[in-house]
Amino acid sequence: MHSSQVRIKEKSHTAKGIIQSNEIVVSVQVINEISINLIKKAKFDEVRIQRLITSFYLRQQVIETNKEVLLSASILRSRYHFSFWDSLIVASALIGECSICTPRTWRTVFRLTTN
Repeated sequence: MHSSQVRIKEKSHTAKGIIQSNEIVVSVQVINEISINLIKKAKFDEVRIQRLITSFYLRQQVIETNKEVLLSASILRSRYHFSFWDSLIVASALIGECSICTPRTWRTVFRLTTN
C-alpha cells in the first residue's frame, strides 16, 4: 500500500474516533475543504456534494463565517502566526465553544482555552 493511502486511512480512523466520541462543531471552511477534495479526488458529483452539505447541517453545529469569526481569526493570526485558513478554523472552534480542535494542516489534536 502506498504511504499516502496509509495516511488517508489513518486520518479517516482518527476522524471517525473523534466524531463518535464528541459533539461536533464544524466550520464552513472545513465543509468547503472536504467538498473540494471529494470533487477533485473522489470524483463526487454535485448531487453527492449537496447530500454531504445537508448532512453536515443536520448532524453537526455549523459555524458560519461572519464578522465575528473573521475578526477573531485576525487576532489569532496576529498573536499566534496561524495561517489564514487555520485561523478561521480555530476562531470557529473557539466561538463554537469547542474543547479540542484539529486544523487541517496539524498532525495532532490540541485543547482550546480562551486564556
